[in-house]
Amino acid sequence: MTQVAFSELWARSYFSFLEGASAPEAMAARAAELGMTTLGVVDRGGLYGAVRLVQAAERSGMAAMVGAELDLEGGGRLVLLATDRPSYQQLCRAVSRAQLAGAVGEAGGGRDAVLPPAVERRRSRQDGLRAAADSWVAPEQVGRCTMMVGGPHSPVSLALLRGDRGAADRAALALRDAFPSGQVYLALLHHLHPGDSWLAAETAACAKRTGVGLVVSGAPRYATATEAALLDVLAAIRHNCTLEEAAERGRLLPNHQYWMRDGEQLLELLPYPAAFQATAELAARAELKLDFRHSRFPGFTAPPGLSPDQYLEQLCRRGLPGRYPPQSPEVEARLLHELRVIAKCKLAEFFLIVWELMDFARREGIPAQGRGSAADSLVAYLLGITRVDPIAH
Repeated sequence: MTQVAFSELWARSYFSFLEGASAPEAMAARAAELGMTTLGVVDRGGLYGAVRLVQAAERSGMAAMVGAELDLEGGGRLVLLATDRPSYQQLCRAVSRAQLAGAVGEAGGGRDAVLPPAVERRRSRQDGLRAAADSWVAPEQVGRCTMMVGGPHSPVSLALLRGDRGAADRAALALRDAFPSGQVYLALLHHLHPGDSWLAAETAACAKRTGVGLVVSGAPRYATATEAALLDVLAAIRHNCTLEEAAERGRLLPNHQYWMRDGEQLLELLPYPAAFQATAELAARAELKLDFRHSRFPGFTAPPGLSPDQYLEQLCRRGLPGRYPPQSPEVEARLLHELRVIAKCKLAEFFLIVWELMDFARREGIPAQGRGSAADSLVAYLLGITRVDPIAH
């Protein structure tokens, strides 16, 4: 167990499609082995592993943070991190908006139009960052989230790597001024690249000049060192080439040092005790719980005198003659069973909402079809949500 108080807040799982090699559960298990109290998983452009992460962290006795790494419209990336349910809700909306506006990029990736360039500011702090497109997310829309800026793709790092400290300071100040106090941090990373110590020192100096917080992360892409080769294979798949070609073209990570480290190992690489303290304080703010037992979908107004369950059964029986002439005992038994399950789980309104959407699509000539495990539902088939007969198949 590590003797340095440290929790990893910027791990990446295999839900960063072909850019991470470990399951959220594997990351949580490794973090618990290292004595961490909190684990943050930040995947590229999505929150697909959020529920599995939170549940795995709870089983391991840890708190969890969920984040997403999103692109800035003007170049660079920013990490949005949720520490509680309100910030998670904001993050979900921001990611959804980014994905709706994003342009498809190279295999396995995309460009998310999330925030305008950090250096473009309006005249007042209240106005935040200038939004020149509807796809941009205003700072106040993610004001409960924590911002982490670091790594080779951040606007601050990109400016420092160009040798432009002034641009790095302006980018850091723009974020500091646009978002709530104490919500923006520059992140120090180290993967034993030749320039990592220099970039960390420059980033720390930038934080000092601008008054922005400073935290530490190992930014692991896999739980243990043994998975490094797997990530190389995934990178080759992402770029549609062989391992040899990926290496020749610089498509692989520079080395195999992207495994999860403990605090002692990171402190040797990044001797910034105050940043470790800030990381521990940020980790202590984690209180995200994703308990969906009491969540429900938006309501559906059934016709007068009918409950949603009754109306759902009425619609299903209305569809029976066209789907099953004649009706067999097997169909009747299956229908009653599914309706009982739907009623028990209080999902009648959800089925009715989807039915209404599909009905609208048909009337408007919009192709639409349910897929996946939904195709095994007789209720979905009778409602016209799916087109494959689950009894015959």
